[in-house]
Amino acid sequence: MPKVLVALNEVSGRKFGFELFRKHDRLQALLKEMHRFRSTDQPGLFALAKDLARLTADSIDAAAIQTIVKPAKGEKWGSLRSLQELVALMEGSTRARSLVGPLFGIYELRLADAHLPSSDIEASLALAKVNPKAPFVFQGFQLLCSCVSSLQSVGRALSRPMSKVP
Repeated sequence: MPKVLVALNEVSGRKFGFELFRKHDRLQALLKEMHRFRSTDQPGLFALAKDLARLTADSIDAAAIQTIVKPAKGEKWGSLRSLQELVALMEGSTRARSLVGPLFGIYELRLADAHLPSSDIEASLALAKVNPKAPFVFQGFQLLCSCVSSLQSVGRALSRPMSKVP
């Protein structure tokens, strides 16, 4: 996780002139807590998702991204939608949705502490590429893998030439 965050900041810095992720005051503490063994039950899985969302969605510099891709007038994008639209410049909209989708699923799981209906939890797990029938420790592992894989794919996409002019 730390390597992929640094790599993404380097790629976005070289290509766009800004770091994709803002500095997080608890970065080192959160990274130390990023392991599958936090996920021994459903609340542990949700806590892991919350910390992953802190490092991803909550840390993405949406304002910087929106200097390149701008929402339509009257439309507001969050950080993940902004990232998706940036990736779409290189990969197209469908592929960008696929690459960033797991991050949306993780973000939605962080909200599960607010007692989402089970159907919403299942949909979020599917988006995050987590098997709800697997033991919780495996779900935690899948959540971590999905997050890192998504970020690595975003990094590869951002390294490519833009296929669309912003």
